[in-house]
Amino acid sequence: MGVAIVLGACSNIIGISSYEIDPTLDDSGGSSAASGGVSTSGSKGVGDAAGMGGDATAGSAVGGTSNGGTKGNGGNAGSGGKASMGGTDAAAGEGGAGGAGGAGGAGATGGSVVGGCTANKDCNDAIDCTTDTCLAGGKCGHAPKDNLCDASNCETCTVGIGCVAGPKTKTQVLLNPDFDDATNLDWDDSGSDALTNLYAVAAQAQSGTKIARFGPVAQNVNKHEYDDLLQVVSLPDGVVDLTVTGYYKLTPTTKIIPAGEDDYVVLQLYDLTDVSTPVVEFHSFYGTDPAQATWKAFTYSASKAEISALTASDFTFDFVGHVFSTYQFDTMTLTSTVCQ
Repeated sequence: MGVAIVLGACSNIIGISSYEIDPTLDDSGGSSAASGGVSTSGSKGVGDAAGMGGDATAGSAVGGTSNGGTKGNGGNAGSGGKASMGGTDAAAGEGGAGGAGGAGGAGATGGSVVGGCTANKDCNDAIDCTTDTCLAGGKCGHAPKDNLCDASNCETCTVGIGCVAGPKTKTQVLLNPDFDDATNLDWDDSGSDALTNLYAVAAQAQSGTKIARFGPVAQNVNKHEYDDLLQVVSLPDGVVDLTVTGYYKLTPTTKIIPAGEDDYVVLQLYDLTDVSTPVVEFHSFYGTDPAQATWKAFTYSASKAEISALTASDFTFDFVGHVFSTYQFDTMTLTSTVCQ
């Protein structure tokens, strides 16, 4: 016998409904409701858990050029969760926060400006021997100036580096520099008032057994002693440095020097064509200086102006003395430097 199912007037058939997603929407919330579950024995279906809102991802701020970074893109909105079967609609996820704007790019270094220089100060390369100039078209120029380097060390100016020392040749040009040559052919003491003093044997010479000695003047003499000990030397062309070295002692006189009289020994260089005016005056030792009982080393160089006036030629290197006190010299050198 068949069984008939009778539907009451107030009965409803639980159907399956759906909510379609509009595919034209970007970053929108999820479907407003999930499919309802089918009723079993009149019980309410168990729906899926409500969907969580999507995490908003901030756009990365990209540090850019000096004109400012590109603004980050906003994060995507989170998808809405599904509604439980027969349950309420899940809330749509919140839209992501927009990315922060990028930080401005750092300015260019080295004195340049974006788009080119506008003034010489924009081109400063921090190198002392170059002249920095803003040229036409906003470009920087750096002109090397060798005269801003040390010529005595054969330095030249290199763009991007600075002063660079080059190869050089040094030559000691004095003959018999320690005065010990027994023949005494290299030093000329002509013109001296006291020939026996200028090339003397000394028990305590700085080197060897002989020295050059000037003075003293006897107590009963009221005029200075004039001495001139000299040697002819040849200098090469292109000398960039000329330096004299040696040792000296000084014993100041105890007598009263008459007014207007001098007491000194000066080291000088004379051109053979003009012996009236020295071309180089290295140094003057004065009788009024402190006493120097032991040998004292010295070094003196020609000035830049004196060097520039030198040409390849023969000169005389002179000890010129107007003395009352006692001056002693030994172990001399006269060294010329030429760049290769």
